Order: sequence, then C-alpha cells, then structure tokens
Amino acid sequence: MSIRMQDLFEIFRHYPLLSTFLILGPLMGGAIGTYLGYDNLTTRLQNERQQDRIENRANKPNPIDQNPWAHWRSPMDMMRQG
Repeated sequence: MSIRMQDLFEIFRHYPLLSTFLILGPLMGGAIGTYLGYDNLTTRLQNERQQDRIENRANKPNPIDQNPWAHWRSPMDMMRQG
C-alpha cells in the first residue's frame, strides 16, 4: 500500500498541528542545535588548554601517517592455507 502525494497533502491540510510538528519541529531543533554547537565550539577554541592540545597532536607523529598507501594487516590476512 503506497501513499499518494494527494493523500499526504490531504492529511496535512486536515491536521495542521501534525504538519507543524513534522516540518517546523526538526527545522527549529536543527537551528537551536546549530547555535548551541557553534557556541560550544567557539568557547573551546578560545580555551588555551584546548589550543595546546590541538597543537601537540598536530606535531606528534601518528603510526598511520607513516605510509598512507599501506593497508592494515591482521593475522588472518597473513595466514596461508596449506
């Protein structure tokens, strides 16, 4: 059973509160989440301790950075069937 677009518009026309919750609710939630996330990010970036952590991680070599074309090897990959 599929719902046609006309039926969907009919439901939203008869139940405007449902359309408000299904359409405006996520939009408002996304806007509020974006604002709070941006505020949190700017606070963290202004913190000197956080800046030191970022700089230390950038200067510290990571084993995965040694050879970007190498694949991870697991013991199963190295086994030979005989």
